[in-house]
Amino acid sequence: MDDHGKIICFICNKELKEHCDDLFEEFFRSYEQHMLNNHLIVIPKFESVDEFFDFLQHCHSLDQLQSEDRCTQFMFKKFDKIVNYFLIDPQQMNETTIKNIVEKHFLQKILNEAQKQRNDDSFSRMCLFCRKTFNENRSQLFDHLYNDHNFFLGHPDNIVDANEFLDIIENKLKKLLCLYCEREFKNWNVLKEHMRKKGHKTLNHNNREYDRFYLINYLCNDKHWKQIKKENDFYIDNTNDDWNDWIADDDDDGKLDCLCFFCPYKNKFDNIRQHLMDEHDFNFDQILSIDDFYDRIMIINFIRKNMLTNQCYYCRDTFANKQYLIEHLGNTEHMTKLPAKEFYHSPEYYFPALDDDCLLMFLDDCCDDN
Repeated sequence: MDDHGKIICFICNKELKEHCDDLFEEFFRSYEQHMLNNHLIVIPKFESVDEFFDFLQHCHSLDQLQSEDRCTQFMFKKFDKIVNYFLIDPQQMNETTIKNIVEKHFLQKILNEAQKQRNDDSFSRMCLFCRKTFNENRSQLFDHLYNDHNFFLGHPDNIVDANEFLDIIENKLKKLLCLYCEREFKNWNVLKEHMRKKGHKTLNHNNREYDRFYLINYLCNDKHWKQIKKENDFYIDNTNDDWNDWIADDDDDGKLDCLCFFCPYKNKFDNIRQHLMDEHDFNFDQILSIDDFYDRIMIINFIRKNMLTNQCYYCRDTFANKQYLIEHLGNTEHMTKLPAKEFYHSPEYYFPALDDDCLLMFLDDCCDDN
C-alpha cells in the first residue's frame, strides 16, 4: 500500500483498485485472486481492514517473507501435472482451507488448459486405423474413429493432452498390441481381426496409464471415475420405470433424437430449441450464453438427472412422480429458470444422465449465434 491509500501488489507492483471500507470483502477477494492467479500465492483471510493493511505493510517480497520464515512452498501434484504454490503465514490457515483453495485453483488451471486445447485449430493427425488425415480440430478425428472404426475413446471435450494420448495408443498399435487385452500379435491383419471379433476396439479401463488423459480424473480427488459413473448409473437405473413412460417412439428417419427436458417430444435440435420456448417457456439460449463450455455440459446433465429423479432443479424440492414435478415447475415458473451454479458444479455432472444425449452435441455449434 502506498501513501495515497492505493493497493500495490508487492510482487508485480500492479496497482489494484482503491480500497473502500464498504466493499472490503469484494476487494479482498479480488486481491486474493490476483495473488493466486498471477503469482500462485495463497494468503490468509482477514477479518478486518486493519488486519489486511497491517499484512500489506509487512510484505515487501517473497525473499523477505521466506527469510522471516513466513512463507513456505506447497507442491500440488496430479498425475504428471505439478504446480508449486507459496503459502504466506500458513499458521493462520487450517489444512482444509489450504487444500480447498489449492485444489480449486489447480482444477481451474486444468479446465483452462482443456478449453485451450479444445479450441486449438492447429491439430493435424492421421487416423489410427486408416490413412485419412484430420486437420484443425481433434473432434473430427475422434468422431471418425467412433463412426467409421467403432473405436470409442470418449468425448474429445473430456480429454486433455489428446496428442500425447493418441501417441501412446498409436505406439501400442505399432507394437501389434491389442488395446484391450494387451496381447501381442504377429501382424497387423491378425491384430485387427482379433480386435474386431473379440470386440476389443476399446481401451483397457483397468490400465491406469490412461487416467491422466481423462478430465474427470482431475475432478475427483477421492474416487476413480469408474466408481462415480457406476454410482450415477445405479441411481438413474432405478428411475427407468418412471422415465420410460416419457420417451416416445423414435421417428421413422431415426435422426430426430434430441429429447425435451420436460416431455416426451423428440426432434432435431433447432425444433427442440423452439419447442422448449413455445411449450415450456424455457429459453435454451440461457445455456448457450454461459461462457464456460464445461458449465454448459454440467447444467444439462444436472437438469436431466433431476428430471429423472423427480426433483426440482431450481429449488431442490422432491416430488412423488413426474406429474407433480411438472405441475410444480409450471406453477412456480421454476421451469423458466436455470439452477444455481453451486448445485450443478460437481464432477458427477460431467457424465451424461441419458445415454447418447444429443443436446450435448450442440453446445458449441450454436453459441456464436447469441
